[in-house]
Amino acid sequence: MAKPSFTGNLGDTDIRLLRVFATVVECGGFTPAEAELDIARSTISTHIANLETRLGLRLCERGRGGFALTEQGRLVYQEAQRLMGAVEAFEARVSGAGKRLAGDLHVAVIDGILTLPGIPIAEILARFRDAAPDVHVTLSVMSSEEMERRVLDGTLHAAFIGQHRKRSGLTYRPIAREVQYIYCGKGHPLFTKPEAEIEERDLTAHPYVGLNLLDTAHAAERPYRTRPAASASNLEAILILLQTGRYLGRLPEQYAYTWEACGILRPLRKDLTRYEQGFALITRDTKRPSPVLAAFLDAAR
Repeated sequence: MAKPSFTGNLGDTDIRLLRVFATVVECGGFTPAEAELDIARSTISTHIANLETRLGLRLCERGRGGFALTEQGRLVYQEAQRLMGAVEAFEARVSGAGKRLAGDLHVAVIDGILTLPGIPIAEILARFRDAAPDVHVTLSVMSSEEMERRVLDGTLHAAFIGQHRKRSGLTYRPIAREVQYIYCGKGHPLFTKPEAEIEERDLTAHPYVGLNLLDTAHAAERPYRTRPAASASNLEAILILLQTGRYLGRLPEQYAYTWEACGILRPLRKDLTRYEQGFALITRDTKRPSPVLAAFLDAAR
């Protein structure tokens, strides 16, 4: 990797250019970023070129081959995310000193959270809005592992995750539990088989679709679990694969209810496949959270 030629002081212009660059990366290119930034593609291109000149680095490839980050670009994006998090934390602390909450709050949730009554996310955000109307809230849906990583690096302030194990540097506040079972879809060989005739060996004899991290982490913990034959990044993707009639898969009971009532899904041997999943609100482990984060945690109580 070439060494950057940046030797000056970081100023407002540099931070603004880094924000533009981060938005382009998150949108996947210059054209998709136009609407998000509300500026023309040509202006975005100029900003990125100016940033590259300022840093002395080639950050991305653009052209007919599409948008792609260089190795240096990936490093700059990661560091820009950390910088933005630090700037937002500074703004939040300074605004808190004046007893007026302002700045940004970045929160993420696990897929399917709206079906889980134990986490009233809308009510929590409503209470936070009432307490801090000047704070800009960004809400995203991510996998648990991504949320943990981003809370650790400071690009997320808090996240609601499916808890599978604890990572150093994070604080976990248990908030809810849900019951999950193994399901199959209409057309699967077990869909019409009488419950009394389904044996444990039937549950290990068919291909299984797993939720990427959680099912990999817990694959060996239950005898009915086999090595996943397919992987899905969220609950909707699992549901789609189950509807092929070719896989078994684990879903939350309340998430699968509507599809079960429609005759599209069927739970299998609840006495064998019952599993309780815990959920937690996570933040970075710190004794002094920013005033904005403290207000959010208060709203989540």
